[in-house]
Formats: sequence, structure tokens, C-alpha cells
Amino acid sequence: MALLCAIGLFVLAVNGDSIGDDADRFTLALTLQSSNDVDIGEDAFNQMFRDSPEHILKRECSSCGSTHRVIYYKRYTDLTSFNLYRYTFDWESTNNVLGDDFNLFSTLEDALADTNPWKYCNYDDDQIGMFRDCGPTGYVAHEWTSRTRGGDAASFYIYTPPPTINCDVWDNYPAPSAAWMIECCGGKRTAKCGYDGRGGFIFAHNDPMADKFVDEQPEFEPVSGNPEDAVWAIQVSGKELVIMALFAINMVTLTVLCCSCWRFGGASARRKYGRVEVVGDSETEQFQP
Repeated sequence: MALLCAIGLFVLAVNGDSIGDDADRFTLALTLQSSNDVDIGEDAFNQMFRDSPEHILKRECSSCGSTHRVIYYKRYTDLTSFNLYRYTFDWESTNNVLGDDFNLFSTLEDALADTNPWKYCNYDDDQIGMFRDCGPTGYVAHEWTSRTRGGDAASFYIYTPPPTINCDVWDNYPAPSAAWMIECCGGKRTAKCGYDGRGGFIFAHNDPMADKFVDEQPEFEPVSGNPEDAVWAIQVSGKELVIMALFAINMVTLTVLCCSCWRFGGASARRKYGRVEVVGDSETEQFQP
């Protein structure tokens, strides 16, 4: 069993990442020779790639050989002007040379770290697209895709990871978001994480409506427990406080009205007894006016 596990890990290491990995970090921008037709357009494609923080394109090809099912293209030059869209279906060497302008990788980890780049690429076969006969260690034929000359069906994704959370400053006012708390605090007892120094954590409600009911700084209330617990503590906005106050006023007014009715209206209907006199075998009730 141990030998089988070792072989499995080795195969994964050789083959690289799998189809669909890191889906939350990539945006599908183009498909070629696929029944699922996706094309966001040349301008949008290029702009998304230029805005990518690491300038990484991923090609997925389920019908390709094991080493070519997932390929990461990472660019280093002409980051604000290069027309990568056209090179997806017409792979050229102009401003696009392996090791100088870009590198290819088998895993996202390698692409981000610039480790284990592929060793071989060729180019310039008209309308033959990514990545012609490029290979991890040498020439590998028939693993390319094209718009007009057939080839394998492929999907192209651009690296668009979620924004990085800066733990040096709050991401929101008057209280940090739940995502910030989870990423940056995780039980830390610091003032930045809301710790009040007395065993509790302080937070203000994160509701834009609250801005209408506070002056400069919100009123903080201590909440016991860990920061994660405090994030989920009951929070009341300024709008909700106004509604609660109006409800309380109505209840007080209604109570006063009820008491007034009982005192001035209800009392007149009661009979007040003064004394009871016994005359013979009968009782006579004397009433106070």
C-alpha cells in the first residue's frame, strides 16, 4: 500500500496540476474547439490579463496528454501592451520567446515561484495556436489548439485571485469585515483585533445607516469571548435603535392611557360600601354617595 501511495504522489508530481484546480483564482475567458463556446472578446481578454497580478494564463485540455492537460503561461515583458489573445490561436515567436518573454509551468505553485519552467518551445506555424510542440523537457507534437486548423479542445483561464487582505489596517469602518477578522485575527488579543484589555472585544456595527446616528466615533460595547465570537455578536444599527425607541414610547403611552381610563372612567362604575346594618332578619346596605 505504501508503494502504491508513493507511485501516486510521483505521478501527480510529474503530471502537474489537474483540470479544475484553483477555480476560485481563475476566470474563464476563452474556449477553442469546444462545445462550450466562451469568448469575452480580444480587448476584454487582453485587459484582464494585463490587470492580472502575476500575469498568468492557464490552458486546460482534457484530451491532451498527461503533461499537457494543464499548462501555465507566465509573462514577463510588455505587460501593458502585448496582445496575448491573438497568440492563443496563432502561436508566434515575435516578442514571445521562452525564457525571455515568458515561461511555461506544470503547476500554479511553480508559476508563482518561477521554479521548474519548461525547457522547449517552437513557434510560427500559421494559425497553429498555443503551445505548438512545446514540452517540459523537449519536443512534444500534436498538443496544440487552433481556431481554424483543428487541434485539441482547450479552455483558457486568466489568473484573477481574490484581493489580498492587508492586516495592517482595517478594511472597513467603523468595524472590520468578517473576512478581515478571520484572516488577520484568529484569536489574537490585540487592540487592532478589538481586544479591550479587560478580557473582552469591542466592535461597532458595520451598517452604513449607523453613520446617520453617530457623530465621529461609534460607541463600542465590550463583547466577551474570542474575536470570531464577537464578529457574530448581536449588532443593532442606528435605524433599528430608532425603531426600538419608538416602540418603547408607544408602549409607555398606551400604558398611561389605560391607567387613566381605569382611574377616571372605570372608578365611577364601582359601588362604594360604607357599612352594613342588620334590621330584624334582613341586612341593609348603606352606600356612600
